Amino acid sequence: MLCRRFPFGYTKGDDGLPEIDAEKGAYVKKIFEMAMEGVSQNSIAEILKKEGIRSPLNKVNWPKGTVGSILENKKYIGDENFPAIVSKEMFEKVGQICNERKRYYNALNKYNNKSNAQYPFSGKIICGLCGSTFIRAGRNMKCTPKRYVWVCHRYVENGRVNCSSGKMDELTAETKFVEALWEVKKHFDKYVGNLENPFKLATNQTISQLDTKIQKLINQLESLPKDQSDSMIIEENIRKLLKQRTEEVWKIAGIDDFEHKNTKLKNELMKLKKKPQEFDGEIFRKVIDHVTFLSKDRIVFHFINGIEIEKDMK
Repeated sequence: MLCRRFPFGYTKGDDGLPEIDAEKGAYVKKIFEMAMEGVSQNSIAEILKKEGIRSPLNKVNWPKGTVGSILENKKYIGDENFPAIVSKEMFEKVGQICNERKRYYNALNKYNNKSNAQYPFSGKIICGLCGSTFIRAGRNMKCTPKRYVWVCHRYVENGRVNCSSGKMDELTAETKFVEALWEVKKHFDKYVGNLENPFKLATNQTISQLDTKIQKLINQLESLPKDQSDSMIIEENIRKLLKQRTEEVWKIAGIDDFEHKNTKLKNELMKLKKKPQEFDGEIFRKVIDHVTFLSKDRIVFHFINGIEIEKDMK
């Protein structure tokens, strides 16, 4: 056999034929095992680097392409008279996993761009496990109508080792939104009454009282000689009251925003005379702040005023 350099994991035997290098062959098997578990090629390369395992070129860094070449090399299953390091079944399974990831990565490039903004769910689906946003991808494209799923951005890029949240079926999520919307419509006052407004204690009267205290201290300060030691204490008290006043002003602004969002949501709900028969993306954009995908079975709709409705995805 003419072969100047054997693939990583093999060495030249006494008869000139390839044989398995015990140490490096174990690394090859480890690479395939990690890929079988859903670890991405980038993550595999990073793990090998952290463990101090040298690349085929005896480098510290493992390029993603090097890991990919190993996972695609059929010599590791015994082709071309090379002794097998992994089984054919494992090799084929890893190939399927890699191809699936490539499809989702292509979906990321295709849908995670400006055109993706056309979808109501774009930028609003948050992964409950890692906090990343979801992107849209196709599934069962031969079905009529076509079915789409949304998957975690981090899962698409780095694999199950970084996020195992799963896929959200778009049609099911749309149906669950309609249910949540109608539930809020029927019990709006109840849900709003249960909301805890963090700004509820702020009032204009509080600000007026602070203004009075601040003015009194200013008057005291102006009546004191400049070298009076008490002036430093008064100045410090004025600073504290001014800070408190600023916080109260922000609370007032928060109250206005909270009430504005309540009114906005209520106005949208008043337009609904009966339960919608289908999903309306425009209404979704107006009334939903974001959606948390907890698992393939649970999803939470966060309305703009803070109301949260959890739904079963089954």
